[in-house]
Amino acid sequence: FLPDHIEQLRATWDSNPSPSVGYVYGDTQRVDLNGEIVHGQFITSHSIHPKLTTAEFLTADMYILPSATMFSREMFDAIGGFHPELRGYEDDDFFLRAHLAGFRGVFLDRPVVAWTLNPGSSSHSSTFAASRMVYLRRVTAMLAAMSDADKRELAPHVYPRFVNQIAYDLSALRATGKEYESAESRLREALTLYRDLGTSLPINTRLVIALMAVTRTLPEPVTRVVARLALSRPLRRLRSVVRR
Repeated sequence: FLPDHIEQLRATWDSNPSPSVGYVYGDTQRVDLNGEIVHGQFITSHSIHPKLTTAEFLTADMYILPSATMFSREMFDAIGGFHPELRGYEDDDFFLRAHLAGFRGVFLDRPVVAWTLNPGSSSHSSTFAASRMVYLRRVTAMLAAMSDADKRELAPHVYPRFVNQIAYDLSALRATGKEYESAESRLREALTLYRDLGTSLPINTRLVIALMAVTRTLPEPVTRVVARLALSRPLRRLRSVVRR
């Protein structure tokens, strides 16, 4: 926590007395293992804030960090708290349910916590990857319960995010020569969930899947080279430009 963490969030809360406000949250500093600041306002450079529409909650990782958030007990009890099966994406799941329950978040455009990322972080673990699928199943069930119009509007925002991330994980495993059958299984399940909703895959997502299929037929040394190429910054930037 940065100095005045709670005071800053509480002051933001007090200046927004609407009963619809369920939480207030701030930005974060990203720091290295030595405690040096490498990014002064990390989440606003990676995501839209404040989030207002359901599509904004679903299109990408939320970057609403519980450590940078103050929320009401009323909201926590109303949505049932954090989901116990999730060991990753529990924050996305929590704040998505808050949004769907009608609670609004207020964003404080200044950092209130320092966030250290390192190779041992949970976001790089197999547990986190498995939890991603638990969250995707929950989002799929939510979409399936919606009207056809809402489903058609929101589904294209959801699945490219998850399919591309799972394919990226698969590329990383192939680049290092590690076991990747479980990652392939997650990719197949994500594609099945996507198609079951009757939506078509965006072009850039099809390209990622095609690349994964091609590498499957190549000798292991060549597969590693292709996977490393897929992870290269130029291709990652190209995929981010070709959205559909």
